[in-house]
Amino acid sequence: MKYMELTKKQNDLVTIVVPAHNAEDYLKENIEAILGQTYKNLEVIYVCDGCTDRTVEILEIYQNDSRLKVIVQKENQGAAISRNIGMEMATGDWIIFWDADDLFAPEMIEVMVQAAQDTGADVTGCYWEYFDEKPSKRHKVYNEWRKMYCSAYPIVDIHKNSKYIMQLTDKGPCTKLVHKTVYRKPEIYFQNIPSTNDVYYSMMVAMNANKIVFVDKVLLFYRSNNGRTTLTTQRKRKKNYIWEAYDKIYEYILLEEKNHEFLQSFYNDVLDIVLICSSEDTSAVLIDELVNNYFEKWGMNHKGIEEQLHLINKITYRKIRAGERGLRPLEIHKLARIEFLDNISSFGCSVWGTGMMGEVLFESVEETDIKFVHVYDSASDKWGMDYHGYCIECFEDFQADHIIVTTPAYYEEIRKQIGDRAEHVYNLEHEIKKIPE
Repeated sequence: MKYMELTKKQNDLVTIVVPAHNAEDYLKENIEAILGQTYKNLEVIYVCDGCTDRTVEILEIYQNDSRLKVIVQKENQGAAISRNIGMEMATGDWIIFWDADDLFAPEMIEVMVQAAQDTGADVTGCYWEYFDEKPSKRHKVYNEWRKMYCSAYPIVDIHKNSKYIMQLTDKGPCTKLVHKTVYRKPEIYFQNIPSTNDVYYSMMVAMNANKIVFVDKVLLFYRSNNGRTTLTTQRKRKKNYIWEAYDKIYEYILLEEKNHEFLQSFYNDVLDIVLICSSEDTSAVLIDELVNNYFEKWGMNHKGIEEQLHLINKITYRKIRAGERGLRPLEIHKLARIEFLDNISSFGCSVWGTGMMGEVLFESVEETDIKFVHVYDSASDKWGMDYHGYCIECFEDFQADHIIVTTPAYYEEIRKQIGDRAEHVYNLEHEIKKIPE
């Protein structure tokens, strides 16, 4: 969707809430990025949270713009309370929460509103990237994993994709434009904890929506500034309160009697978080806290839990239950691929792709009894070459066995090339992250 092709629909009022605590270093640039949005029907609420610098003074410079409202809180109470105050004051048809040190594409609101209106979605999501001082370039947005989970991407019907709801939803609020039919529900608020207070809000928005549409474009820029203090770096230095956030989500799923698939998504997301955080110094503490305080409460000790997990999480779960704390994601991904291959190898399986991911796959199975019937590649310059003891072949016009595609980005293209000449064609990276039915 190109900006020049947009049809302007400026009737809906959009509320932008920005908590600001001692934000003077970046505030002027932030305000101008908001007031300079191409979508003009805005209500912009800055909540000054116990500021002791020039934040309020800078905001007063812009108060000739009637769209800008400034709320001054004398005591510093944190971003969660500031956002909740802004949400209570909001009168918009839509709401979004931004940070006072970040920047935004000028067309961000306009693109997101139009995407919602065009599709009937009550939540619009977009993508983001970090920048240092100023965004110098936009990286390609890689959303193949979202497409794996949702065949109708970029539109997500919550009722049809509930078992992937937490996997499809970003944890932060800054990329979510939310309609009033969702954000005005009593269960939608920011949890008052020192960090990760936006996780509960983001998951509640997703679980209470009917349809989410994604704009496949980077529209938000988080300021990172290595070595300098920003809102992002401050959050990284705080204790991780992630399990407190997930406990609140769990209680909501149970108390509201939400369906089993929400709970299945919850279990998988908990273990996804464990693996994401495995490289951090505090990962062992995080796992111990999970096992000691939440495993039993969340029903993760019962024998049937593995049946609800995708392969990567099954292995992560087994290692945690065995007492391991120094988890290594690459090793766990390797073991997941081996387990999937082992499960289907008795049928006779072949591999398509001998690039980098194919190399990883072959190295993973070298010390196992798994053998491949054929090895295919689309590149004609590789046909006939020996590769890990196999001869690379051109896919000929014959009925094949189970074919494993190693590169998810080319899966659809390869699947079309194979057509109906194989009993099953597997996207390997999808299979090891596929939540069981």
